[in-house]
Amino acid sequence: MSDSLGQRIVTNAAAFVVATSILSTMAFVAWALVYKEIPKGNETTLVQFVGALQTLAGLIVGYYFGSSLGSKRHAETIDKLTKGAP
Repeated sequence: MSDSLGQRIVTNAAAFVVATSILSTMAFVAWALVYKEIPKGNETTLVQFVGALQTLAGLIVGYYFGSSLGSKRHAETIDKLTKGAP
């Protein structure tokens, strides 16, 4: 599988933008929960929204700092070693 440096940069940049957007939204919602009053009819919807955001934030952190990143690096190392083999 051959991809250019430009494609990897665009892919990494897009992933960074998405991850930053989700984590920023989570930070804003956490701030809003502390400093803003929640309307009575929106409590259940807000709880579901916060739960979904927490799940996404956990997945992002797990990918960038957890085993998924290690697995990706391991696969890249194997690819490099097999390309050099006869």
